[in-house]
Amino acid sequence: MFADDLKFWRVVDNVQDQVLLQADLDRLCDWCTQNKLYLNVSKCCYISFSRKVSRIETTYTINDTTLDCVSSINDLGVTLDVKLTMVEHINSISIKSAKLLGFVLRNCKYFSTTSIRAVYCSLVRSTLEYCSVVWSPYYQIHSDTLERVQHKFLRYCAYRFNSGIINHQYHNLEQQLSLLPLSTRRDISGAVFIFKITRGLIDSPELLTALKFNVPNQGLRQNATFIIPFHRTTYGLYNPLDRYCRIINDSDVDIFYITLPQLKRSLYVNCYIFKIW
Repeated sequence: MFADDLKFWRVVDNVQDQVLLQADLDRLCDWCTQNKLYLNVSKCCYISFSRKVSRIETTYTINDTTLDCVSSINDLGVTLDVKLTMVEHINSISIKSAKLLGFVLRNCKYFSTTSIRAVYCSLVRSTLEYCSVVWSPYYQIHSDTLERVQHKFLRYCAYRFNSGIINHQYHNLEQQLSLLPLSTRRDISGAVFIFKITRGLIDSPELLTALKFNVPNQGLRQNATFIIPFHRTTYGLYNPLDRYCRIINDSDVDIFYITLPQLKRSLYVNCYIFKIW
């Protein structure tokens, strides 16, 4: 029997928290020894997530062997760095998707435009959007890095249509192919994620508790669904939950009285004026 992806975590604010985390690791080792489950310590490591300038430095051990401290880890296909900027993950998937796109264009050059679009969406775009709710970028430079892959595919389609792209304007071609910009699709995915949490389609009491609902004292014509707290930093302003709640507020829909397909239709048509497909 093999076990993988077991994780221990604890909020570490002082030395005592480090001692408690090491005690958790020791109890794990004792349990594994009693049940004859042997850990491969060479594959074990630890990472400390923090945006503080000065960190509490320490080391952790398993079976008297010091664990390696890493600057990033890959967890279920998402690369997490020590400051949770997601830059390493964005660069990684953009390179991987560009290689996949090159493979698609080389091997599907005799396909119809409809067929090659389907292959692009299933292989390339799915890679660019995997778990985007977790790592969706808010800096334009990172968003452009991802969008550049789809723009390359659009330029290929423009070549097949014998049409050009003037001043890097891809809007008309995106409408012609019914391909939304990747940034728009990520925003819609985030709004759908909030809808599912609110309506109980995703069972996560912790995330539901983090949402701050607006309960007005009297009926008004326009009431925001969520209260967006004030943040002093850009990092806090664009944290995922607040960003996606802001999209719901701006869409002017009542998520308590509409279905999921109606929400998607409203976001696609009213907010972004794109054809639904």
